[in-house]
Amino acid sequence: MKYEHLKGSEKDFWGAPEWCVQVIVIKGGSAKLFVKELDYMSDAQDEYGVLTRVSNPTLWKVIAERRPIAELVWNGTGMPPVGTEVLIAESTPYLEVGHPAGAQVKIYSHFTDDRGIKLAAFVDKLGLVGGVGSERIFVKIHSIEDVAKETALNAMSDASIELDSDSPLIERIYSAIAEGKIPGVKLEGAQ
Repeated sequence: MKYEHLKGSEKDFWGAPEWCVQVIVIKGGSAKLFVKELDYMSDAQDEYGVLTRVSNPTLWKVIAERRPIAELVWNGTGMPPVGTEVLIAESTPYLEVGHPAGAQVKIYSHFTDDRGIKLAAFVDKLGLVGGVGSERIFVKIHSIEDVAKETALNAMSDASIELDSDSPLIERIYSAIAEGKIPGVKLEGAQ
């Protein structure tokens, strides 16, 4: 999870659990505690994972504070948001640095050229930078769950179910299997 630091820095949160949004110390002391929010009778955890309860917030000082940043998720259409890792759908030989189909890259900025064409700048795993003018050049990286779902849907369709794989019924069958509602059927590779 990514955070915006309102006070202090990431260094203050070393060893903190995911849920921690404030780091406090007793006034005049140095022992750090991690809390969700400093309030009367707040639950806290120390750097060693020991849980405790903090009372009388006037005795404590907030030395660091952060809040989670919502991460954008790209659905595969349009230009991928900055920070999204994607695949190159087709070879891009017209770039100064060519990227073959299937290359994994990370989008780091968007811009529009003087012709009004939307471009995305990206960097690959080797640190080579490129830019493209078409949204269609990027493909979403499928998760393990996406691949398992697609495989299961294709297998159900191939197993003589007389409907095509785009049918809402097929989606309902998959959901029933995933939720354990069909006895004796188990998904492998999906959580």
